[in-house]
Amino acid sequence: MVKPGRVAIALTMWAAAQAHASGSWLNVTSGAPLRPGVYGRIQVRGALPPLISPRPVVARQTLGPVQGDPLYFYLPAGQVRKWALFCRRYDACERPVYFVRMDSPGKLGRWNARERALNRHGTALLSPDAGGHF
Repeated sequence: MVKPGRVAIALTMWAAAQAHASGSWLNVTSGAPLRPGVYGRIQVRGALPPLISPRPVVARQTLGPVQGDPLYFYLPAGQVRKWALFCRRYDACERPVYFVRMDSPGKLGRWNARERALNRHGTALLSPDAGGHF
């Protein structure tokens, strides 16, 4: 006999999986649901997609407070690592940006490990060096 508490847990987990798989993230650039290999700005509805870093990145700081809501992007690893060089393409240099991760981190795997290690010490990998580069 199945216990009622286990049924409730199973139904909750199933509902969460359905919400995650519902395609609530739309690639604004292509107009299609978020999928691997199709890069661009992501429109988030409901639950957040998996992110590369829990903190937003701002490529160029302004004198005043950061303007606007954060943007979400699914981009190739090279553009994520060198965001300050690519932010103009997306008109997002002064906006807070989260980078969405699809499936496995792939090329970002070692980079993510460094980011996690640096976060433990309070230093972000995604911050410009003395020359303004990331």
